[in-house]
This record gives sequence, C-alpha cells and structure tokens, in this order.
Amino acid sequence: MHSTFAFAKIVIIQSLEECEHPTGERLRDALAALNGELGQSVPVELRTCESAVGFRAIVDELTEAASVGQIPLLHVECHGDEQAGLIFENASELPWQDLAAMLSRLNDACQYNLFAVFAACFGAHFLGQINAFTTSPCFAIVAPTEFVFPDEIEAAFRQFYRDLFNGWDAALAVKKLRSRRLTQGHWFAETAERWFERVVMAYVETKCTRKEMKPRVRALYRRLLAEGNRQSIGRLKRWIKNRNQRAFLDEYFDRFFGTKKFPDNRQRFSGVHERMKRRLSDIWCKREYRP
Repeated sequence: MHSTFAFAKIVIIQSLEECEHPTGERLRDALAALNGELGQSVPVELRTCESAVGFRAIVDELTEAASVGQIPLLHVECHGDEQAGLIFENASELPWQDLAAMLSRLNDACQYNLFAVFAACFGAHFLGQINAFTTSPCFAIVAPTEFVFPDEIEAAFRQFYRDLFNGWDAALAVKKLRSRRLTQGHWFAETAERWFERVVMAYVETKCTRKEMKPRVRALYRRLLAEGNRQSIGRLKRWIKNRNQRAFLDEYFDRFFGTKKFPDNRQRFSGVHERMKRRLSDIWCKREYRP
C-alpha cells in the first residue's frame, strides 16, 4: 500500500518564448474542462515568469503559502538541459542542484505532500543531486529523462491528470504514465517511497559487502587513531555490522521522510519501512558475510 498526499490547488508555472506553443496555458484549459467533465472543482492557477529569478520568487511565495495550508501540486512548463538545469524564457538557467534545494524547502512547508511535475527536457536529472540519505524533495515526481516533443508532453499530461483525477491514486497515475512511450528516453515517474526503496537497496548491494567493508574499517580506524581513540579492527567490523543491521534503516528513513519534524510521517510511510525491513533482513540472513 502507498501513502496518500494532499494539495489545495494545481499551480502551473510557464516560462516559454512567445513563438512557442503555450503548453502551460493549454494544460490549464484542459484541466478546467476535465473539472467540468468530472463534476469537480480542483483550483488551477497559471503563473508565468521570464527568468530563473522570477521562478525563485514564485516558489518562495508558494513555500510561504504552503506553510499555512495552501499546498500546491506544482507543474513546471519550461525547457531543460541535462547539464545546465531548467532554462527560462530569457535564457537564464537554474541548476538542478539549486532546484532540488528549493523543492526540498517547499516539500517541507507542504509537510511532505509536494507532487512535482516537470514538462521540461531532462527534468528527472535533478534527482542526481539527491540521495536517500537527505530529506526528500517531494512526495512524488514526474519528468522526462531526455528531449521531448511538445505534442508528446501535451498528450501525456492530459492523460496523466485524467488518471489522477479519477480516484486520486498517485501511484496508479504514475505507473500508467511511466508505461507511455517517448521518442527519446522515457518517463521518470516515481513516488518518494519507491525512490527511497530503490536507492537504499542500491546502496546495500554495492556498499554493504565484504569488499567494501575493508576500506571503511581502515578509514574509521585511522580517523579514530588520529583522535587518540584506539580500537581494534575486529571491534570496528562488529560495530559497523551491528549498525547496518539494527540502525541503518531507521536512521535513513527518519531523515528522508522528516519524521523528527513530522512524527505522523512514520505511520504515514510505514508501508515502505516494513517492506524495507523485511528485504534487508532477508539480505543479511542469506549473505555469507553479513555487514
């Protein structure tokens, strides 16, 4: 079972040149029609900006509003570059790393309810700036991994929001979008729970091995020795082993989902915690070497 999310309105931020298809405006109109068709009244706002500075100002405003309950579902319509980040109407740029930091602050204000959608080429690349050992920048993200054509973006998002509006099952809408084909690349569509699970498992499979244990122990031994704290290699191995088995999951789960600031998140995201607990237990039991 996946956790649910809450929002008060959909906010579309558009930054495109006048000669381009106004995909943000067209999406606003499509969502208004969808509201009417389904007998719903989901508020939809269209905001425009020319530059990275203007985008920052809008996100700062949304962050302040979210802190008093006006949680947005954020949809961004602009260009993107694999290396540069988001690119705005006046050609200014916002690096992926800066975007990730901005979204983390907004997600915090949203109490981990931020659903972020990017109709920007390479929009999934900002995740390269985030790992499972920091706080989550959003509840869920939808973005293409490569260059995309405007008609592909428009058709995909019209169907995505229709799927989302029908039942408000984010995981299901994300799954359906991920199955859609693109001319180049694919859709990166993932909830924070799946993202956390995937990244932690990758860490365990690559870092928590006999081969990786040796340099970790040696580095820890040298550091402690320099601090005047002499410990045996065997004792350090046992300490790392016990920490990974007993505290590893809880420590990173609490950090990623902000449970110290938002205690309810421990129950809200308990599903992924229990799944990971079972998976890690199986790994420790099956391995000849148990880190």
